[in-house]
Amino acid sequence: MATQVEVPNITNNTLSEEYWTEQQFAQFVRKTVRTVRSWQQQRCGPARIACGKTILYRRSAIEAWLRARESRPCRQPRARRARRTEAA
Repeated sequence: MATQVEVPNITNNTLSEEYWTEQQFAQFVRKTVRTVRSWQQQRCGPARIACGKTILYRRSAIEAWLRARESRPCRQPRARRARRTEAA
């Protein structure tokens, strides 16, 4: 007797919310697909999944990658000095 493996019931809607295509990711970060592919080659972008020629990004991996790239200003902006006026 063969054992049956229980397959979870996942709808396409759930998958589309969890995984983004290259185009969706590029649009989200406001870059071109070419830039995203360049990041892949340089290994500096978020973790990805390759399914044949289709590249998918997990939304949580994108969020983690963006959080890791956050920076804070190293100093407060200087206060503006009052202009000197010359008496004529």
